Amino acid sequence: MKEIFYGMLQRLKIRAPIILGLLGSIVGLLYSYAVMSYDGDGCQCDWSNIQTFFGWPLIIGSVVGLAACVLYPVARKSSGIFILSGAILASPLTLLLVLGSWQNLGSLIFFSVLFFSPSYFASLLLFLGGLLALQKTRRIIKSLHDGGWIP
Repeated sequence: MKEIFYGMLQRLKIRAPIILGLLGSIVGLLYSYAVMSYDGDGCQCDWSNIQTFFGWPLIIGSVVGLAACVLYPVARKSSGIFILSGAILASPLTLLLVLGSWQNLGSLIFFSVLFFSPSYFASLLLFLGGLLALQKTRRIIKSLHDGGWIP
């Protein structure tokens, strides 16, 4: 029984980057569809700029992450790097950088938490999938586990 459970954990460990990457890509694509399909009627916030600096990077990052998940069985290291780059693109960092002033960020924190949370979640899933695809990260996690730092 112990051998069966251990074998299932090994298979899950191998498939974890694909699962996390696919979930992150799907969440990112669904949320980008919601952002891009809204036309901004009644919004005084220049919705076309939000779509340009938030929607398009989210679409591109999700597609890069999805393509990297397809590439994962063939080339693990390079697909891990692509999943990480998809996570960076899917994050709302570009919109926050375009705002220009970090003083405006304090007033946007409430808006950011509500509006950007699916994007943060998609980016987090892609980021975790990309990290788990790299062998060095797995070794670091194993050494932290063996040292008693993480359960």
